[in-house]
Amino acid sequence: MLRADALLTSYFSRTLDDGTDSGILEDGDLAGRPRGVAVSPSPSFRDSVDILILPEMAFTGYIFNSRAEIAPLCEPPSGGATIAWCRRWAALLACVVVCGYPRRERERSDGDGEEERLYNSQCVVSAAGDILAIYDKTFLYATDKVWASAGERFQYVDLPPPLGVRAGLGICMDINPEDFVAPFTDFELAHFWKNSGVQIALFSSAWCNRHPDDPPDHVSEEPDSHETLQYWATRLIPLFGTHMAFVCADRVGKEGMTTFCGTSCVMSMRKHPTVLECLNTTQEGVLVREVELCAATATATATATTAEAAARELATV
Repeated sequence: MLRADALLTSYFSRTLDDGTDSGILEDGDLAGRPRGVAVSPSPSFRDSVDILILPEMAFTGYIFNSRAEIAPLCEPPSGGATIAWCRRWAALLACVVVCGYPRRERERSDGDGEEERLYNSQCVVSAAGDILAIYDKTFLYATDKVWASAGERFQYVDLPPPLGVRAGLGICMDINPEDFVAPFTDFELAHFWKNSGVQIALFSSAWCNRHPDDPPDHVSEEPDSHETLQYWATRLIPLFGTHMAFVCADRVGKEGMTTFCGTSCVMSMRKHPTVLECLNTTQEGVLVREVELCAATATATATATTAEAAARELATV
């Protein structure tokens, strides 16, 4: 029986007293201005965790008003601060690391030249430091459309031994109907995962309670974990009765007037969706939970720590 331990983190944005932002990337810098504090795992998890997953755009924040604003934070194809962080923790924990980040890529344009495109992406890094996959968000939210190009297609990755499982990738808006206009029952991402034989879904998210088109005086309701979990489960209807596990690392905290919904979770799809473990709407922490998968067994085991304690742990490594 194969173990595949999954570890999730939630994080929030924090501004220091001097007005600067604090981050925990190893070099402490993303174009001079890291915008997020991630809850880091403890090195004590080494050899007991197989997959570490972080939220969407985990170290940069999510809200940007223009392409020019985010462009300095987009990492090159060869990898930047985020992938370096992932490689470091993949080696420390001897596990696969999955993390959301913005990236840039020079691609051939419709004419004879090239153009630089920016993507809201998710990287998958092996314990050996190899980049196993880079997935670009396919269904863009209104906030993404300000700067990002859409990815070409949904994607999965076959994780190497000793895991040997097929992992479906996804980022936030991907789980919704395309542009919110496609038929609700198309279940695009869920059908892709099912038809691809995915055993575990690794979903990085910055799920929020405010739409960019809301008027400035609009007051959004506070996030509700039950409502968020119920919606995600509904979008996974084609997977009911399978042995697939859904693992989501979601953002908490605020950026401007936007509140993120948290609720990082692990769900089993056997018979009907069952929430095996989740964090609440404001909780920063590290969640670990064991789950069983068809043809192989994956786990996700749970613990929680505060950002302050995690930062101290990181500083001592």
